[in-house]
Amino acid sequence: MVKEEKKLEKDSGKTEDERDEELDIANAVNKAQDILRKIIGNLSAHQFKLEQVKENGSSTRYIVISSVVPDLGQERDYYFIKIDVETGNFVPPMGKGKLVDGKFMFEKMEIQPEWEE
Repeated sequence: MVKEEKKLEKDSGKTEDERDEELDIANAVNKAQDILRKIIGNLSAHQFKLEQVKENGSSTRYIVISSVVPDLGQERDYYFIKIDVETGNFVPPMGKGKLVDGKFMFEKMEIQPEWEE
């Protein structure tokens, strides 16, 4: 089995230290969606939209910006969530806000212990 793993690494051209960026992004988005489900509930009922995902500082930290419509007729709320995909932990600060003149304006949001479960 070890020989097979080494062969796969050799075939893919990746070393043990290299990360799969697409997998890391998918993990960051999944973790962010989990948090939002705990905060607001059903994402489909609130018109969830993934706005932006970008690397932040290191190859294992990502910023996920997403939005939801809290109720009919209301403006979208935007959520700014930073995640370290290597550890699975949130990285402060996190925020909630609005889109003002094409820029995200966030207020700091404290990480609740139940979000990390």
